Amino acid sequence: MKMKKFEEFLNESIEKNKPIVKKGDTVPIKLMLFEGQPDSTVVSYDDSYYNKATDETTFSFLMGGDMMMIAKWDGEKWISN
Repeated sequence: MKMKKFEEFLNESIEKNKPIVKKGDTVPIKLMLFEGQPDSTVVSYDDSYYNKATDETTFSFLMGGDMMMIAKWDGEKWISN
């Protein structure tokens, strides 16, 4: 089995983690919590994170003051259920 060089692994991880959201960024998202809910803009609670096991890039945000929500990149836009 051929091992990847660290640089290849790092570049692959960085590429998968796009678009990168930083803590405090204002991000447009599609809220899927209720049917017909309009698109919204939220402030990121933390940096986005790529999970290799699930192949998903996510970030969290606060909704309604203290309810923590997670948004996931679907390849075109951020969505949150």
